[in-house]
Amino acid sequence: MVKCKKYYDLLGVPPTATDVEIKRAYRLMALKWHPDKNNHSEESTAKFQEITKAYEILFDKEKRTVYDEYGEEGLHELAKSESPTAEDTASVPTYSMKSNDIFSQFFGEGFFQNTHSKDRKGPNINHELFCTLEELYRGKNTRLSLSKSIICPECNGCGGTKVSTCGHCFGRGRVLIQKQVGPIVQRYESTCIACNGYGKLVMQDGLCKTCNGNLKINQTKILRLKVPPGTKAGDTIVFHNEGDQTFGYDPGDVVVTIKEKKHNYFKRKGSDLYSTVKVDLRTALCGGHCSIQHLNGKWLKLLLIPGDIVEQDGLKVVENYGMPKRRDPSVFGNLYVNFIVTFPKVGELTKESFELLSKALPPGPSLNIPEGAEVDEQVVTAFDPSTHNYKKRKRAHDETRSRGGSSPENDGNLYPEGYPQQQCSQQ
Repeated sequence: MVKCKKYYDLLGVPPTATDVEIKRAYRLMALKWHPDKNNHSEESTAKFQEITKAYEILFDKEKRTVYDEYGEEGLHELAKSESPTAEDTASVPTYSMKSNDIFSQFFGEGFFQNTHSKDRKGPNINHELFCTLEELYRGKNTRLSLSKSIICPECNGCGGTKVSTCGHCFGRGRVLIQKQVGPIVQRYESTCIACNGYGKLVMQDGLCKTCNGNLKINQTKILRLKVPPGTKAGDTIVFHNEGDQTFGYDPGDVVVTIKEKKHNYFKRKGSDLYSTVKVDLRTALCGGHCSIQHLNGKWLKLLLIPGDIVEQDGLKVVENYGMPKRRDPSVFGNLYVNFIVTFPKVGELTKESFELLSKALPPGPSLNIPEGAEVDEQVVTAFDPSTHNYKKRKRAHDETRSRGGSSPENDGNLYPEGYPQQQCSQQ
């Protein structure tokens, strides 16, 4: 008659259970309550530790005998006798192994490990979200359809009802490969192909009907994605622990990286916006208005003050009309406008207009020609690329002919396309 049945009840075995029955019971209970399969809940963590403690006591013949006769008090006295430095106030005995160390003896290092540490995290799932500049200005709500793999909820990742340790890797999930390349022998570890790295095998007659023994199933989940106003390219939105579920690791994250689509009229630098606007010469000199359709959908009517002359490629600023700050959407950057001044076309101005402009505009700079220098005065004409290239080729052609040579590449391509040519007369 045993004094206490607590540890037997934790494993679900009677006090008369054999070592084989205790090992089998621990295997099943440990798989069921391992924290990795229960999102590291407090209940599963505590239960897993209790189950492991019960197994270590009952599988050790000396500790089991003491427990059967004296209960946990007897184990406490045994621990003190084995460790003279133990404090008398200790309420639980000390044990030589951690819960996951014992578990690894059953299932190998490749199955479950101490995955709650930060460096035991699965790979992330990365997505790119392309947004227009308008969407980054106003903010955007969208949805992301995520396809991921999760541990089978039906069998809790066991694969079925009949599970055995892989005989190829002995439960480690990895095997040592030896390969000879010339005189050199290479040794390295690789994933066990027999169990696919899980350290266990599932019998065909006990396969889980949900995952078919694959331990995991695919799941589609809809994530609600909110892009705050002021978000910029390269910013990330993270959904923690929404990645694929993998044995021995915490689930990775889903990381969404924002990408900015090219805009036809605006460029963004930080929280500032840049745009280019064309203005005619009259407005540039005398002032007036020009307009821009902003990212917020409104039209901006920009006033150019008379006397504040707009220079070619000049830059002016409209304060607080840039992008909103992400951390404080009520604060905005600036809008910088780059002006391109367009000049009248040939024939648009009359002779009288030129005379009026000449009187209104300040005199031009004086010529920097030394007194008494020889001067050759020429008329500047409009540049026509096709005519210029033709004359250049013709000059080279004539020089070649004058030297008695020929220029085949120029003979057939002397005239530019569309250039009037004289036809040979027929005799």
